[in-house]
Amino acid sequence: MNFHFAFYNSDFELIDDKKRIGLSYLKGWFLVDLLAVIPLDKIFKGAGSFNKLTRILRLPKLYKLIKMTRLVRMLKIVKERNKLVKYL
Repeated sequence: MNFHFAFYNSDFELIDDKKRIGLSYLKGWFLVDLLAVIPLDKIFKGAGSFNKLTRILRLPKLYKLIKMTRLVRMLKIVKERNKLVKYL
């Protein structure tokens, strides 16, 4: 859905060109959003002996970090809202 929403740039100009919206999203938050939707709990649950390897490599901490991307995304929304309120 983020590929279709117009946004304001740093000069508070409305960007509504689909190509520029898509490129901006790919350069910015696409990777964060992609990592947030990967069901890692299902991947690691069915791995069996792979779970021992994840404990050794401390991948559970990485899993928690990826889950935190959802929080980061929410903070981004609040930040953008504050910018818009200041502009208005």
